[in-house]
Amino acid sequence: MYTVIEQWTPRREFLDASPEEREALFAQVGAAMPELEAAGVTCLGWSRTLPTAHSTEHDWVAVWQMTDTAAVDRFFEAVEAAGWYGWFDQVNTVGQLVPVPEVIGQLMGLSA
Repeated sequence: MYTVIEQWTPRREFLDASPEEREALFAQVGAAMPELEAAGVTCLGWSRTLPTAHSTEHDWVAVWQMTDTAAVDRFFEAVEAAGWYGWFDQVNTVGQLVPVPEVIGQLMGLSA
């Protein structure tokens, strides 16, 4: 299983956008969801970020689960096609979830 974590902050273009422009963006996002779900993408949720130690500077976060790298690729194609990055300053984190002992083993094997 793969996870995508998106973190974003609205750009000035989004803040200045009309309600109709915002509605068109989110309609496009909503229209892509059935195809993404069929491709193995599950939205676990979106949220406004909360302040915490070592927190991101971004205001919003979304967490997605994907079945494989093809689903990850399809997800990012849909995000790009929606024009999302023109409206939001965003960073993404992608990883394959594995058991904690496996990650600890990987970390233990690191060298300078």
